[in-house]
Amino acid sequence: TIIVRIIWVFAGANMQRIFEKDHPGFGSSHANTAAGTTWKNVLLVAWTGTRGVISLAAALALPLVMTNGAPFPKRDSIIFLAFVVIFVTLVVQGLSLPLLVRWLRIEPAKDAASEQRELQLFMATNTLNFIEQDMPEGNSEVREKLRRKYDFLVRQLTSEHRRLQKIARSKAVVSPTEPDELLSAQLEISKFQRSLLLRLHKEGDFGDDVIKEAEQEMDINELKLNLQVPKEE
Repeated sequence: TIIVRIIWVFAGANMQRIFEKDHPGFGSSHANTAAGTTWKNVLLVAWTGTRGVISLAAALALPLVMTNGAPFPKRDSIIFLAFVVIFVTLVVQGLSLPLLVRWLRIEPAKDAASEQRELQLFMATNTLNFIEQDMPEGNSEVREKLRRKYDFLVRQLTSEHRRLQKIARSKAVVSPTEPDELLSAQLEISKFQRSLLLRLHKEGDFGDDVIKEAEQEMDINELKLNLQVPKEE
């Protein structure tokens, strides 16, 4: 049972890879690249083929006697073999799974939220460098205002990134830090502006296109603020 599952899982993974090569539009280039480098994950999936209550229920569902009244042939052997398969896959494969993960040196994948924070920090840092070094000459007051804005964003994202790295190293469960007063005030202002925009939309004092454009800009600003709020891992 174990060997057949390993063969079946690897065959299925290879068939998917072949299908994607024959149909380039089916998958993205990222998916094709990942398929060629995750054989360890395929082996891990193949090894987790534990059997349980469904296999035993299928064996126990066999009738005691045939339609002619004769005992069902080998029913006891089938139930015994089902129990052995369940026991071996649960105990042997289950207990050896952590050892297999360590032997294969499989690293946990980055979660989407962590990757998003890293991207935001990278974008903000490079934007700040652009404003300070490469931005065309113009209104110095506008340049300084933009510099302060992105400098604040970089400091916030850097602080959050370091905090999460410290948690990951210590593997300690800690509660997230509260956002500072300025960030809290900006979030409250964002809530007020959203309610104000909703009231203006109901009253019809402004056109739908103007309100929709203002709402889109508000969504972007609110997303930037929410990314600065410490998240509980």
